[in-house]
Amino acid sequence: MAALAAHSSNASSGLDSLEQSLLTARNFYDSALAQLDGYSRDQILDGSRVAFELNKLWEINLAAYQGLNTNATQSDNGDRIQKIVQKFEDAKAKFIDDSKTLDDDELKAKAREELIKMNDAVDDIWDTYGFSG
Repeated sequence: MAALAAHSSNASSGLDSLEQSLLTARNFYDSALAQLDGYSRDQILDGSRVAFELNKLWEINLAAYQGLNTNATQSDNGDRIQKIVQKFEDAKAKFIDDSKTLDDDELKAKAREELIKMNDAVDDIWDTYGFSG
């Protein structure tokens, strides 16, 4: 019974962490989208790094929460999280590398496209887990 209570508490805490990371990401993406046209090239590149980190964070929280609700081993969860980290490190590096060949308007368009994709993904998970707000 104690193990079940501990699992339930961990799952609840995991869900709270997921909700908070989604909310933080959503707020950042919304703010960045609203202000994007006024950003300099350096601000866009700095902001893109933050956006990818926030996206990575909520996906890690999602993986951790889902891991609590399955029979996944710690090793399985670790492997899954490592793949998420690598995916976002690669995506961030590609965005930065691609930006070198884009003019400022193209960079803003690319950043807007990425932010919208990230925001849509947050909204999908938000709706899936029935968070309010």
